[in-house]
Amino acid sequence: MEEFIAKCQHCGNETSQHILHQEIQAAEGFDSIGHTLSYLDYLCFTVCKTCKNYSFFSIVDGNVGNEFSLYPLEQSIHISIPEAVRKAYNEALRVKKVSPSAFLMLIRKSLEIICKEKDAKGGNLKQKIEYLNKMGQIPKLISDVANSTRSLGNLGAHELHFDWKNKDVEIINDLFQALIEFLYIIPYKLSKLTKKI
Repeated sequence: MEEFIAKCQHCGNETSQHILHQEIQAAEGFDSIGHTLSYLDYLCFTVCKTCKNYSFFSIVDGNVGNEFSLYPLEQSIHISIPEAVRKAYNEALRVKKVSPSAFLMLIRKSLEIICKEKDAKGGNLKQKIEYLNKMGQIPKLISDVANSTRSLGNLGAHELHFDWKNKDVEIINDLFQALIEFLYIIPYKLSKLTKKI
């Protein structure tokens, strides 16, 4: 294999990755229920044909379509996150590097979906977030995180000339991750742990 199609974590495009160097090694991992799996790990140092940046991929058993970017590290979305939220957040991640404004609007959309999924009441997103706080579903700090993310999503939608920096977008992404960590991932992990007790 000389090249394969994969999402470049630098430019966000699904594009051809030219393999500069490849190593194959035996590896072990775990499936979703904890069973040990053995496989061949194809480690590929590549250059993106679109943006010319370098990446490092792991391809399980050499099956293209089963690759994971090790550098830059690919962001994966935890299985505990509801499908509609996961889909909207995936959309946001796909455009994060190429269109910060689109990323912010899609993060805001993800917040709307979370509020709907949590049956939040209110006439607008701010009121729905406040409702979740008032009902004890999220603490004040997480409510503040959600409201900050909402406000920045509004800026992304309405401020045509706002100068977004990559570090701003990363901070917003970190804040959104804190929100989904609190709402979905921590309860999921806690329930898995308490089942063992």
